[in-house]
Amino acid sequence: MLNYSIDNWFSLLSGFAIFIMGLRVYWLDTFNRMYQSFMVVTFLLFAQNLFFFEMDQMTSLAQVNELRPYQEGVWNLTVFFIILTMWHYARQFAAREMKRWEKRWMQFSLVTSVVFIVLQVYTPYGHGELVLSESGRWTVVLNHAAGIDLLRAGWALSCYILSTYFAFLPYLFATSRQSRWIRFSIFSVFGLITFGSFIQNYVLTYFFAIPSILNENINVAVGAIFCGLMITNLQLYDLQSRYAVPNLLKTMTNWFILVDDSFNIRQVNEAFVNLMGQNLKYWQNVNIDTVFTDKKWQVTKQQLIELANNQTINYEFEMMDKEQKIFLLFVITPLFQPSLRSEKKRKKGYVLVGTDLSIFKASEEKIKAYANELETSNEALERFAFIASHDLKEPIRNIGNFAGLLRRRLGANTTEDVQDFIGFIEQNVRGMNKLIEAVMTVSRLGQEELQLRTVGSEEIVKIACKNLERLIQETGAVVDVSQVELTMLKGDRELLQQLVQNLIENGIKYNQQQVPRVSISIASAGGAEYTTLRFEDNGIGIAVEFREQVFEMFKRLHSRADYVGTGIGLAICRRIVELHKGKIWIEDSQQGTGTAFVVQLPRFNSH
Repeated sequence: MLNYSIDNWFSLLSGFAIFIMGLRVYWLDTFNRMYQSFMVVTFLLFAQNLFFFEMDQMTSLAQVNELRPYQEGVWNLTVFFIILTMWHYARQFAAREMKRWEKRWMQFSLVTSVVFIVLQVYTPYGHGELVLSESGRWTVVLNHAAGIDLLRAGWALSCYILSTYFAFLPYLFATSRQSRWIRFSIFSVFGLITFGSFIQNYVLTYFFAIPSILNENINVAVGAIFCGLMITNLQLYDLQSRYAVPNLLKTMTNWFILVDDSFNIRQVNEAFVNLMGQNLKYWQNVNIDTVFTDKKWQVTKQQLIELANNQTINYEFEMMDKEQKIFLLFVITPLFQPSLRSEKKRKKGYVLVGTDLSIFKASEEKIKAYANELETSNEALERFAFIASHDLKEPIRNIGNFAGLLRRRLGANTTEDVQDFIGFIEQNVRGMNKLIEAVMTVSRLGQEELQLRTVGSEEIVKIACKNLERLIQETGAVVDVSQVELTMLKGDRELLQQLVQNLIENGIKYNQQQVPRVSISIASAGGAEYTTLRFEDNGIGIAVEFREQVFEMFKRLHSRADYVGTGIGLAICRRIVELHKGKIWIEDSQQGTGTAFVVQLPRFNSH
């Protein structure tokens, strides 16, 4: 009859307790690789203790040697899964990618573990010999260490160092004092277990011929502590974020769809179900093509298949819900799983997160409708202004003609006051004609199509100066064109000429200097994408608060008695620049007084 001692029962119950802890961790998240391998480790430790429980009761060496290969095989398999557990532990808690040499070392250790499992179970090259000690317990001894024993010791040391290194990595990336303490405890306890076991079972046995006890209860107890620390760490830090994910998916208003690499739905959230109907379970394993039925989705699918890691793609989806259009914008990200056999990651599926843009789309449609109405209104106003200006020219012309006729009829016999009155009429008729011509010019700018062609900058400046030759001679003005580079522009020749002419005339007209001066510089800017035209004068200048207002229609900063003009010239300039997709603004003149008008126009690209 077998007599089971208290030590035997303690060993067995400790192993069973470890296995229960492993199951507890596993059920927290059955898809977590670290939890899975950790559960296997605890099961193998429990199986090992079952072997120890039986072998400690045997007195026959033959019976013990029958179980010995299987017990050693289970232990070598335990080492295999300990390495795998620590690998996943490091990957999950160390905030960096695992390095290539770490991966290669781990793969080598796993392969050699399998080799020693085969050697232990199917060959006579076991781990030492069993001897019954004086205390009645089985011990492992080795009288002469062979080459295979040294290889086994080297393999064990390599596996222990690697797994301890993986246990140390999460400690380096701990973000709080408490997590740092727990992770250091895991590292230190695990290190003591592994290296204590190596010294006892290999160093003392192989090199000092000191027998090692086959079943060491303290190792089981320390292993239980290690398991408890692991669970504490996982519950305090890992599980908080994992518990938050289901609540996040349940409360988020965005659609969430998880599909595998065959585009079969694996998981959806409440927002998806609320709009699509049915329940969460109904949509599992349903192909997503039943949700997205348009041709655009088929094109998007092909793009997703070719999508690399860390890339995303957008997909717009439109559907009807109770006679209301729903617009969803999906951001799709591929999911990749690292492979143990190669550096290349394998695509496992896709995550689709959809945002409801129905309100934005409705607003966008309203804005487009308002823009169309505004454009139509502006066109109508421009046509009205053109027609009204055209119709006003005839009565204005008649007024001028009758004023001239009246002057000729009265002759020299009239009084001086009457002559002044007639002159006032004629002056205002000329001003009115100029104003009508300016309004018609602005109206034509919005109606007529641009005659785009290649225009040389020197050419338009030269023509503009020639048209202003009389004004330049009367005022004694100087127009400096020495900094005008030969630059090719693409635009309407007449409009660009009018732009340059208006800005030169503006610099001469609004000027109180004895010698009005306008300096023109034209050069490429913005990486040869734009041509910058700069018109600097030494005139009266424009205050900063009025530099935007002067481009408005009929905006004058001075009375007509001080400076003649229609108040439309700069408005025409801005309209011409806008039609050419350019910009115009005002800066301080580098001459100390006056104004600098800066115009940027797209540069002609011959390529």
